[in-house]
Amino acid sequence: MPRYYFNIIAGDGIREDLEGTELPSLEDARLEAIEDARTLMSDAILLGQDISSRRLEICDEGETCC
Repeated sequence: MPRYYFNIIAGDGIREDLEGTELPSLEDARLEAIEDARTLMSDAILLGQDISSRRLEICDEGETCC
């Protein structure tokens, strides 16, 4: 099963996902990224933070990112 990495891109740099997650397909990785983004947004709202400029980048084991 392929491993996908979910990096967080922000104005101050990149927080790389060094562990990754094994998922059956890129579509499953996209669904996982949506769930991760929702969690990040919820946590930010509770803390009064604006993370609207951040984005998630999905990379596979071959370092191809989308």
